Amino acid sequence: MLKELSQVVKETGVSGDYLNEYHGLVMLFRMYKRTGDIDILEDIFSNTIKKYAERYPESMYENVITPFNKGRIKRLDEIADALNVFITKRDLDGEIFTGLIREAYILVKGDSMPRLGLW
Repeated sequence: MLKELSQVVKETGVSGDYLNEYHGLVMLFRMYKRTGDIDILEDIFSNTIKKYAERYPESMYENVITPFNKGRIKRLDEIADALNVFITKRDLDGEIFTGLIREAYILVKGDSMPRLGLW
């Protein structure tokens, strides 16, 4: 029997739990901006963002990708790929990096996106 996705945002059809893929990066980036501590960059560069279906395999969860959310999921996967390229190359362009994370939050939460202090 397949599990039901938790925290699905009605407006977007995407699980709000997926944002946990980004929370660690958000916290580390905020600390880095505040302190300038180079060691924090090492922590940032040791992260990997999973694509949506990697976090929620369709073999385990029902209604992971639906006609309603598939456009958002496709873009979230593109964002995960882009962030992982930055991480792999150890290249942190703060403006692009935070822009991608902000877009991911909007794709998941829609209009109910919280302020994260990144932008």
